[in-house]
Amino acid sequence: MADIYLIRHGQASFGKVNYDELSDQGKEQSFKLGLQMQTQLSESLKDRQVRLVHGSLQRHRQTMDQWLSGFGKSAEFETVENTHFDEFDHENILAVAYPEFADKNVLAKHIMKSDNPRKAFHMLYEKSIQRWIAGQYDHEYAESFTGFKQRCATGFEKLVKESKSGESIFVFTSGGPIGMCVQWALGLDDKNTFQINGALVNSSVTHFLTNSNGDCTLGFLNNYSHLYQDGVEVTYR
Repeated sequence: MADIYLIRHGQASFGKVNYDELSDQGKEQSFKLGLQMQTQLSESLKDRQVRLVHGSLQRHRQTMDQWLSGFGKSAEFETVENTHFDEFDHENILAVAYPEFADKNVLAKHIMKSDNPRKAFHMLYEKSIQRWIAGQYDHEYAESFTGFKQRCATGFEKLVKESKSGESIFVFTSGGPIGMCVQWALGLDDKNTFQINGALVNSSVTHFLTNSNGDCTLGFLNNYSHLYQDGVEVTYR
């Protein structure tokens, strides 16, 4: 059997021009996860091959680095970048639905004027995502929803099929790809998949078990017990 751990990135820089960077909170979340997993897994990993996979986004690499700081670099792990696990481009999706916010500075100023910036952004985000998923305007987007779903499923299926017995794979990615991997494994529809996506906590872990036949079983979903144990804030953006 092989283990695949899908790790959502720590909190990014919400409301900033460069969203694709961990906040101080996100760094702490990722570090604490590394500490917890070191305590739980370090013994069992001694006799296993360990592979670290990360998307190409800055927040993916930063989450992995902070996780390694907490886990400890006593072992040299193979590290691989895989763009199949990149998040969808929410900025493009928002800009297509709301052309007036194509300039990120304009969007940032708009939401920060609100009494509740996170709620203001969430409303825009949800409506733009629904338009993207609908599939009626695929030609307008840099990547259609169907294309995104296929990209993530292709990457995860390949990872499952190539996983080796006795191997542990840690994938540092985002909520969208994790949702698509769960969809592929469980055969969920798009609506239920995005309900999962919306519930995924920053730095949470989703675990799968695979076997030599290419079967994939969900072990657990959206575990963020490391945040409760250390009193770290639970965030979703």
